[in-house]
Amino acid sequence: MVASRGHLEFRQISSNLFFLFHSVTPKVLFFIFFNIIHIHQAGTTLAYYLRFIGVYTHRVTASPASNMFPIGQ
Repeated sequence: MVASRGHLEFRQISSNLFFLFHSVTPKVLFFIFFNIIHIHQAGTTLAYYLRFIGVYTHRVTASPASNMFPIGQ
């Protein structure tokens, strides 16, 4: 019974990984593929990444929800 229980746990973990892989990967792969197409604009893409990260972190830290978890205040 130990082997079948381990097999069951393995199936559960692999199905969770499968679900995670399928829910996340298409967006990520499309995003990476979309930027590989524009790899000749490497400087612009890097600037876009930095600007996007900055804007995103600013929105996250400036959002009212972050007041529930004050960081360094």
